[in-house]
Amino acid sequence: ALGENALNSTTGAALKNIGIGTNALTALTVQDDNIAIGHASMSGATSSAHSNIAIGFETMDGFTSQAILKNIAIGYQALSGALHQDSSGMIAIGYQAGLVHQSGQQNIYIGLGTGMENMIGDNNIAIGYNSWYRSHNSMQNDDNIFVGSGAGGGDWTGTASSSNIGIGTSAL
Repeated sequence: ALGENALNSTTGAALKNIGIGTNALTALTVQDDNIAIGHASMSGATSSAHSNIAIGFETMDGFTSQAILKNIAIGYQALSGALHQDSSGMIAIGYQAGLVHQSGQQNIYIGLGTGMENMIGDNNIAIGYNSWYRSHNSMQNDDNIFVGSGAGGGDWTGTASSSNIGIGTSAL
């Protein structure tokens, strides 16, 4: 641990964790194999975090008490939503990638603002600047692939978005 309050709540049961930065992994009590680098990175993780990597300012800082396993978040506020209900196997790389994601597994967000408003869903891929940017809703969004700047950037707020493929600038 390096930084004010970094890993300051752990017990003897928390093993092989790295916290670098003010408030990095500050709430972690038990669980293993987490790496948090950056101010408030994984700051809300308690006993539910295992095998996660968070690099950047406030990355993955919205943990709840649900099991959050095997995620990678790199970038300013990447995956910083209220993660719960098996948010596992996620990859978010880029400024605010997967910003409000709360529930779902095996999603990949690569690029600035990708999947920024997707709250719920499994098995989605969004690659490119602001791809799948406007999917903010409380409906299950599964099995989508959006590649390209603004791909999948339509207004998905009124309906579920599942099994779509959009490739190219502003496709769908």
